[in-house]
Amino acid sequence: MFGKDELMRFIFGFAIGKHATCDAARFDAFCDAILEYEDSKFPQAKRRKTFAIFATPQGDMFWEQFHKMIVSTPLLLWPIQRLQVKLATTNLGEPFWMSQKQAMVNARERLGIKRNLD
Repeated sequence: MFGKDELMRFIFGFAIGKHATCDAARFDAFCDAILEYEDSKFPQAKRRKTFAIFATPQGDMFWEQFHKMIVSTPLLLWPIQRLQVKLATTNLGEPFWMSQKQAMVNARERLGIKRNLD
């Protein structure tokens, strides 16, 4: 299971696809995809305002800006968080995945590896 920062990194990769940055069109497509079955919608006008606040003057968003935006707009993180929990619960159970995650943390500590998700 992903932690919060890992999950944000994952959805940034999903949003940008094979590109280096997220532009307004990719951000709209990303929002449409993750909010398709949500009861609370994120209207396109509000999306564009939110995107404009965090985007560079050139109209792109790098990881740093995307991270700040997601932290300030948790509505975009919840659908993916729920999906992750549902997948973990359905496939081998959440306790199994939490033990796997802890095993990876322990292995990194023994090897002296520090994770840097920035």
